[in-house]
Amino acid sequence: MPIVPSRAERTRALVRKLSSERAAERDSAVAQLTLAGPRVIGPLRDSLAEAPARARLAALEVLERLDDPSALPSILELVDDSSPSVSVRALELAGGLPDAASVSALAGAQATPPLPRQRAAAAALAALHQAGILEALAPLVDTLHDEEEDPGLRLLLLD
Repeated sequence: MPIVPSRAERTRALVRKLSSERAAERDSAVAQLTLAGPRVIGPLRDSLAEAPARARLAALEVLERLDDPSALPSILELVDDSSPSVSVRALELAGGLPDAASVSALAGAQATPPLPRQRAAAAALAALHQAGILEALAPLVDTLHDEEEDPGLRLLLLD
């Protein structure tokens, strides 16, 4: 029987390529990681702490394409990311995965500026509520009743 190279090392190499400054190299790594399936979720999650923002965005793209409920904890780790674009993208993805486990993270993001992040969190909570997650209703109602909250955010929720 031939010796087969470790898939784990190949996965780690592809995860490192998500940090590349070259978009083509990142896109190739995203595609290959997606093809590898849910087994890449762990290595992706492990890489998030030290990865630059472009790698975290690429990791979110992989997690979205995998469309696997086990990716939710990794997505929720990025909800409070220091990069606004990463944070907003993670909020959008969390809203697309109907799971009550997301509600507390989304509610916290909705209550914390900046406004684009709050809006993304509110939209994600509304999507969860629409998908039948009843726990998402309380933070939405709290925001609607808060007269000091941004009027645009409150109008977004009414829609």
